[in-house]
Amino acid sequence: ATQLAMPLLLSGVGAAPPAAARETLRAHLDAVTTLRALVRPAVDADADARAAALRALAADAGAVRIVVFCSHARTVQALYRALRGVAGVLAITGPRVWAAQGRWSRADVLGALGPGAAPWRPDDPRGIRLLLTTDLLSEGVELQGAGIVVHGDVAWTPARFEQRVGRVARIGGQSEVGVTRFVPPCGAEELLELGSRFARKERARHRAVAGTRLSADTRVLFESWRRSAPAQQGCLMAAVRGTRDGCLALLRRGDAFELLGGMAVAGRWQITDDPRDLSVLTHAAGDTELPLPATEVRAIRRALQRWCEAGAGASAVGLAHGTERALRRAMRQRLDAMVRNTPLATRADAALRWGETLDAALAVPGAGTAQAFARLLRVRPDPAAFAGALEALAARRPREAPRTERSGHPRPRLAALLRIVPDGAASTPQAPPRPSGKAARSRSASNLA
Repeated sequence: ATQLAMPLLLSGVGAAPPAAARETLRAHLDAVTTLRALVRPAVDADADARAAALRALAADAGAVRIVVFCSHARTVQALYRALRGVAGVLAITGPRVWAAQGRWSRADVLGALGPGAAPWRPDDPRGIRLLLTTDLLSEGVELQGAGIVVHGDVAWTPARFEQRVGRVARIGGQSEVGVTRFVPPCGAEELLELGSRFARKERARHRAVAGTRLSADTRVLFESWRRSAPAQQGCLMAAVRGTRDGCLALLRRGDAFELLGGMAVAGRWQITDDPRDLSVLTHAAGDTELPLPATEVRAIRRALQRWCEAGAGASAVGLAHGTERALRRAMRQRLDAMVRNTPLATRADAALRWGETLDAALAVPGAGTAQAFARLLRVRPDPAAFAGALEALAARRPREAPRTERSGHPRPRLAALLRIVPDGAASTPQAPPRPSGKAARSRSASNLA
């Protein structure tokens, strides 16, 4: 009910005549009716199988109460119909309480399972043995009287799982709380892409809360070497031993400060403002101080300058800072898909040719290139047209990036720089030799194949 999408019902709104719209609606209605007829026989069988698993869990749990959380009221109702013959089973859907042992209110259920709840006794005719509820009870209530949490279905966010468990695992409750869940069918898990979706949402949640932790950790780190760090070229600079090859830089824009990190990858500095990367670099710094060569400072300054100029150019054309890297990754994924759809006999040549063209297009700097990538990704042209557009991008002459930002935006200044040198490594990253033409072509082809 909340995730179903029917885009064909809205396609061409205002252009289709009423008769065609009625025909489209009738086709959807027939399809939904057929789908319901296919699903209906499986509902009771699925509910009976889940009810049998819950009865077995209750038999093994002894006197420990069980709470089953579900996202939808229909799931709770189906499970209750299959379990209502078991003593001590209640269900809550919204304000309504379903119970075979007399009348219950929501307040009665919360009182029986809340703080200070008495242990369940088999001889108690009104004792709650197993509670079926929607996620309505996963927020703002206390259910310390239970000891086992069952996820009756798959929630849409990882935080929802934690909220469900948090209703039971509270001060004053059981010393141990068991958690289990029903897994979706393999086919459904593949269609819903549950693993990748949960991982993506978990990363987004960590990014949202990483800023606060990072601010405190970085302040402690900078304070630890601020007094001993020498001032060079108008900023504080130091180098320390650590577990990562990188750096931390503090930029000043007027009265505001911005923390950036750098990763030494294949002899080049990659600048990032991702809180996760900054947190890793912060915790990688050690206490042993090292000399900081001037050549390395200049290399880091140039990388920071390129990053700032790319951000200014992206904002000038309406792109968020960091979008260019994502667009480049999407372009490689699109080209990979084109190679996979190419006949096997010509796949190697196509991968080599398109790989060289993409490398040449990616070598053109500037936010204008990123904007062109974004336009290309919004359409799905045939492979020849896509390759032609890439060749046009590769033929553009690189223009020198502006050295100053637009008026009204203060130019960033480097206020502090901390170089982190991994144990047993030289302080300056050594660039590997550039591959020859044949090796470069082989690398491009292997990246796409």
